[in-house]
Amino acid sequence: AWNESWVAKAEEGSKCYKWGLLAVSVSLFLLSITATILLYVFYTKGTADDSCGLSKFFVTFNMILGAVTTFASINGKVQEHTPTSGILQAGVIFAYTTYLTWSAVSGITGPCSAAVGSSTASTVIGAMLTFLAVAYSSLRTSSASQLGKLGLNEERKLLLNDEEAGVEDEEDRPRATDNEKEGVQYSWTFFHLTFCLAALYLMEVLTDWAVIRDGHNANVIIGEGMASVWVKVVSAWLASLLYLWSLVAPICLPGRDFS
Repeated sequence: AWNESWVAKAEEGSKCYKWGLLAVSVSLFLLSITATILLYVFYTKGTADDSCGLSKFFVTFNMILGAVTTFASINGKVQEHTPTSGILQAGVIFAYTTYLTWSAVSGITGPCSAAVGSSTASTVIGAMLTFLAVAYSSLRTSSASQLGKLGLNEERKLLLNDEEAGVEDEEDRPRATDNEKEGVQYSWTFFHLTFCLAALYLMEVLTDWAVIRDGHNANVIIGEGMASVWVKVVSAWLASLLYLWSLVAPICLPGRDFS
């Protein structure tokens, strides 16, 4: 929606949105490339016993996925089937997966991350991203803002538009069907399953994947360890692959509506 909105205003002749879209996209790629170089510099200095091959693989594979998703987003055939695709979305995905990769390689204990020292920066940035995600979710579901309408169904949008326009006639106003007496419009099973899995994940994080047990002296740092590393890396890969699938799906399945 962000990209579509700015592209539409740029096509209307607004140079501010045109240059703003270009500046944000370029900044995201510059940030991601700079971070990738720094990951090679600080997290791949191996020793005779450890060549940091796993860290090198994680950083390199993330860079390859970033390049693939970027080229796919500006491919002519992809643009033909998905006109809203562009480098802004690819830049956001690349920046996010680069952060996850950094968080993962910084959690690998040993000489590969010894030169960096404290992981305070990773913790602070993770907290900031969490805050931004929660703030965006709050705005998305807020019925008082235009951004909040993005997460609502068409009937609810019509209700909000009527309220803003001062429509008082109940007969002309669409009826809300989600009264939860006979059923709901969302999947409550999926809703509770998601929160259950989130609670289990937090439990594993707080116990450092069951390393911290009753009667055990906690001599590890929460968030480090190979279990946490693989969760972050796989999350980054899945984010890239899901975005890539959203680009090629309309080509692979031309008879399906992806709008």
